[in-house]
Amino acid sequence: MTEMNRLQAGCVIALLIVLSTLSAIGIDGAECRYKAHNSLNYMSFQENIGSCPNSNSDPVWSPDGEKIAFVSNTPKNQDIFVMNADGSNLTNITNNDVDDDDLAWSPDGEKIAFTSSEDKKYGVYVMDADGSNRKRLTSGSEPAWSPDGEKIAFTLYVEKRSDIFVMNADGSNPTNITNSAAREYDPAWSPDGEKLVFYSDRDGNYEIYIINADGSNQQRLTFEPAEDQSPVWSPDGEKIAFTSCRDGNLEIYVMNTDGSNQKNLTRNRAHELDFAWSPDGEKIAFVTSRRNTFEIYVVDAEGSNYENLSQNAFWDWSPAWSPDGGKIAFVSNRTRNDEIYVMNSDGTNQQRLTITPVSDSAEQLPPRSVFVFHSCGDEMGWYEMDAEGRVLIRSSDSKSLLPSPFILAILFILTMIVLVSIFYILHEIQKPPSQPKSGKK
Repeated sequence: MTEMNRLQAGCVIALLIVLSTLSAIGIDGAECRYKAHNSLNYMSFQENIGSCPNSNSDPVWSPDGEKIAFVSNTPKNQDIFVMNADGSNLTNITNNDVDDDDLAWSPDGEKIAFTSSEDKKYGVYVMDADGSNRKRLTSGSEPAWSPDGEKIAFTLYVEKRSDIFVMNADGSNPTNITNSAAREYDPAWSPDGEKLVFYSDRDGNYEIYIINADGSNQQRLTFEPAEDQSPVWSPDGEKIAFTSCRDGNLEIYVMNTDGSNQKNLTRNRAHELDFAWSPDGEKIAFVTSRRNTFEIYVVDAEGSNYENLSQNAFWDWSPAWSPDGGKIAFVSNRTRNDEIYVMNSDGTNQQRLTITPVSDSAEQLPPRSVFVFHSCGDEMGWYEMDAEGRVLIRSSDSKSLLPSPFILAILFILTMIVLVSIFYILHEIQKPPSQPKSGKK
C-alpha cells in the first residue's frame, strides 16, 4: 500500500469512527418533547441523552365521546392514532414517515384537521376520521374548527412573524384577520362562532386579544407587563381562562370577555398550566407542580374547592374532558412511557388505554424530577423541583442537552484528524510531480 492509499484509508476509518460515535450517543436531533395543547410552554423530558422512548400525547375526544384521538411520538416521527374510548380498536390513521400533530375533530366528528410536515414545511391538512381522503388545505398550523364546522382558523408563520387566518373548511378563501407584524398564536373560537381570542406580542409582550371572525373590531383584553397566554373560552361564552406570569410563576386566570374582572384561580407558588374547561363550565382541570411532581387538579370556575384527581408520584398531564363531563383522558409516565389514561371526573377508576413497549434504557430511569422547561419569558433550560413543588432553574451545575465533555473532546479530536487528513491529501494531490534526476552516462 502506497503512502497516499494509507492516508486515504486512515481518513475513511477516522470518519467512520466519528459517525459511529455520533450514532451511538444519539446526536440526531431527536428529543422527547411534549407541547401543552393550549400553551406555548414546553416541557422536554430527556433523562438520558440518546434514549427517547416511544410516547403518546395530546388526547382529544370525538364530539360523540365514543373515540379518542392522540399523537404517538417515536424517535423518527409523529403519527395520529384513534381508538375507542375504552382503548380498543387502536388504529394509526396517518401511518407515514412525517410528523402529524395539532389534531382537531370537526364538530360533527366526521373529519380531523391537523398539522403535517409532509411537504417539508408545516401545513394544515384534513382527513376523514378513519384517515382516508387526506388533503392539504394550506400552509400553517394550529387548526381550529368553527363551532358550525364551516370554517377553520389557523396560524401562519412567515419569518419572524405569525398571523391568524380564517378559511373555509375546504381550504378556500384563506383570509388574514390579524395582519400585524407581530407573533400571534392559538386562535380559539367563541361558542357562537362570532369571535376569536388569541394572544400576541404586538405591544411588546404576550397579551390576550379578541377579534371578530371577519377581522374587525380587534381589542386588547389584558394589560400586564408579564406574559398572558393560551386563552380558552368557557362553554357558555361568558368567560375566558388563560395562563399568566404576572405573579412570577405560571398561574391560571379567568376574566369576562371584555377583559374585566380578571381573577387568579389557582393562587399558588407552583406552576399551573395545561388547563381545560369542563363541558358544563363549572370546573377547570389543570396541571400543577404543587407536590414535587406534575398532577391533575380540578377547581371550581370561581376559584374554590381544589381537588387532586391523579394522586400519583409520577407525572400526569394533558387533561381532556369527555363531552358529557363524566371522564377525563390524560397522559401519564407512570409506566416509564408516556401513555394515555382515562379516569372518572372525580379521579376514581383510573385506567391505562395505550400499551407501548418500554425500551431497556427507559426501564432503568427513575421517576422524572429533572426536565427542560420554558415559562414566563425564561430561555429553555434545565430545571428541577424543590420540596414545595416549585420549578427552579439550575444556575450552577446546569445540565445540557449535549453529551458529556469527555465525549465532546473525543469527537473534537476525531473530527480534527479527519480534517487534517483531508487537507493533507488535497495538498499532496495538488503538488506537481517531482522530476527524476538525470544520471551521467
